[in-house]
Amino acid sequence: AKFSLPEWAEFIPFNSNYCIEVKKNEAILSTIDLKGKWCIVLGRSVQLCDEILEHPSVSREHAAIVFNGKNLLICDLGSAQGTKIDSSEIPQNKWTELKDGSRVTFAESTREFIFKLSSSSSSSQLLKSSKK
Repeated sequence: AKFSLPEWAEFIPFNSNYCIEVKKNEAILSTIDLKGKWCIVLGRSVQLCDEILEHPSVSREHAAIVFNGKNLLICDLGSAQGTKIDSSEIPQNKWTELKDGSRVTFAESTREFIFKLSSSSSSSQLLKSSKK
């Protein structure tokens, strides 16, 4: 079934610096920019997904990432092999909040998806001496 966007989903603002670093063995393979998107569907199917995961253990439509206006959430779409955040399996078909630095893995794939959700870019953080 094609993923349908929840009614509460919001557009990820263009002024956000939200992105995902895709790593394998600590090397960054790519960065997925999230700003300006409504949702990101991940899986093996080129037709159904925005981000293609080629590992054979990954389901065709594995997981979806959506913004609710405040937080980024991930949902395992009933995949065969599951989804983990920071090595803990998340419940299927339920929205789970992602935090800055969350490391997500899909099925048996060794690629790690690291969520960079700080509201300001690293260059502007260097100018601020005090942390919020």
